[in-house]
Amino acid sequence: MGTIPGNGTLIAISKNNVLAKLNVIKEKIVGDDSEFQNIVDLDSFRENGNVVEMFDQKTDGEGDEQKEIHSSKSETLGSNNNVKIKIDSVNTDFAPVLKDLKVEYSIDKESMDKIKSYTNQKVEFKIVITDVDSKIIHIDSKKLTEEDKYIWIWNGITQEKKTIDLDLEPYSIILALAVGKVEIKSIGDIKLGVTEDNNRIVAIDKKELTIDPRFKEWESKEYRNTRGYIGNFNTYKDLYENFMQYETVQLAGNPLNFLKQNIVWTSFLGIGVNVHRELADVLEEVERILKDKGIFYILVDKYKTVPKKYPKIQSLSVRKINNTNTLSNHSFGLAIDIYPQKNPVIYSYEKLVIFFIKKSTGFDLITKEAKNREEVKEAHNKLVSLYAGLTNDDLQNKYTDIQDYIDNPLTFKLENLQKLELYLHELLDNSKPRSEYEIREILETVSIIIDKLNKLSSNLELYIDTVVFTPVSKNAIRGLQSRIESLNSINKMLRRRNQLSFLERDWWYYHSSIQTVIKEINNFQKDIQQFKKEYKDLREFGKALTKAIKSMQNDNVLLDDGFSDVEIEIIEAFEESVKEINKRKKKEGKKEVKFEWGGNYKTKMDAMHFELINVISK
Repeated sequence: MGTIPGNGTLIAISKNNVLAKLNVIKEKIVGDDSEFQNIVDLDSFRENGNVVEMFDQKTDGEGDEQKEIHSSKSETLGSNNNVKIKIDSVNTDFAPVLKDLKVEYSIDKESMDKIKSYTNQKVEFKIVITDVDSKIIHIDSKKLTEEDKYIWIWNGITQEKKTIDLDLEPYSIILALAVGKVEIKSIGDIKLGVTEDNNRIVAIDKKELTIDPRFKEWESKEYRNTRGYIGNFNTYKDLYENFMQYETVQLAGNPLNFLKQNIVWTSFLGIGVNVHRELADVLEEVERILKDKGIFYILVDKYKTVPKKYPKIQSLSVRKINNTNTLSNHSFGLAIDIYPQKNPVIYSYEKLVIFFIKKSTGFDLITKEAKNREEVKEAHNKLVSLYAGLTNDDLQNKYTDIQDYIDNPLTFKLENLQKLELYLHELLDNSKPRSEYEIREILETVSIIIDKLNKLSSNLELYIDTVVFTPVSKNAIRGLQSRIESLNSINKMLRRRNQLSFLERDWWYYHSSIQTVIKEINNFQKDIQQFKKEYKDLREFGKALTKAIKSMQNDNVLLDDGFSDVEIEIIEAFEESVKEINKRKKKEGKKEVKFEWGGNYKTKMDAMHFELINVISK
């Protein structure tokens, strides 16, 4: 059989010169045409009229027009100059099963035009994943289309239905463009050139596959007992950068190691909690102080009875502060929340709730100055005593009933009460002579008026602690109700004695009481219209208020639970314990700790919250 002289590198030539080059080749072949056909099967390369021929690169000095298609061994894993494909990007947060690998790759327009010469053969991308030992662990195929950009998604599960082994890093992604039926069984099969059955790989690209280092930390056996503090990898990943802003965490190496080094289990008020070592010391001191005060076991019994569906004490909880990008001190085990249901967080944006508490108790939850714990507790106790036994629906119904009364044209209004009494006074003037018939008519008229006045009295009762809150206005309403009751008595007396008379009264005082109540009602309507103009209608305001109350955290029922149920003795014990611990730290030359109670916050009310605020720093 004849041979092709030269270094053995195979090249492709253009269609225009193919016949001339064939003649040159034939002249250099030793042997007959049949042997030539055994070396290069011309028919197998005739596709749609285009002829592709393989021959020696040095033949007849035609190297300037020739383009290499078969790489040398050292170029096996690189794109050639003929067809170019590229892995454009690979995400760096790949976490097998939890976060998909996303590979974006492309082929340029010039290469697409060249590939069209293979229209009678299958053309597809081969995506191959190899491990540190270059062993293929996964392979996939994707058909080449008219598109120039592609995306491949992989969840990290191999063809053997196994999750990739983190110990076999680094992994690689190999992208190959295959023409014909190309089988890849090992890394050695991924090379440029034509196989014996006329299939070929025409382009290759390769990139390293990066598994999210946070995932490797998460899966580490070293932190198997620690990751339960966080819950799941997605939370760990989402909060990782927030944690790493803190110098203490940086020194630990990663958030999991920080938690492993610092979180301890302890008991507080008979309830097990996971907290930072520093807070554990404070809690131990708090319990000692409560025992000295004789209240410790009373509190233990109280918190034992908290319904199971509600948390008694919350401690370590890896999360951000609501509506911020800042980690809560709970994330570091430096805070606890006591009985959250009865000590809800009330934020500055919960304006209707804050407004209602201020109207009801006179205490503003949002202030420029730190709050006094005694004032907080007094306001809480007052709120609970005012609305004991009243449900949210009851409160809403009160506003609805008031508005219904206002809207009814047949009802007596408060502002007309004095005129009505003047009319009664004249009607019952004893100096005027009247017949028996006139007296009966007057008595019937008085009965109708008294009935309407009784309805007014009932309506005025609804205003107390819903629209009217000041003691002066409340007393004025009680006085007006008493006056209406006296008119009722007169009506009974008139029927019994069948004579006309009227109870004299200090009209100036009476007029003053009416104006006092009307003034506070008007002021209340102006206040609520600052939230929304439609709130002049008390029905709409009542709906909005009760909706705001119902949406409070931890199933809090404000009218029953209040907002600061935590005992003042506990607050005092925390303050005293921190002082005592800092005395010891000062003697030992250690950094002192600072304590803060959430009831003292200026921008929100968080009475359940107790924290140490300077143990970690950015």
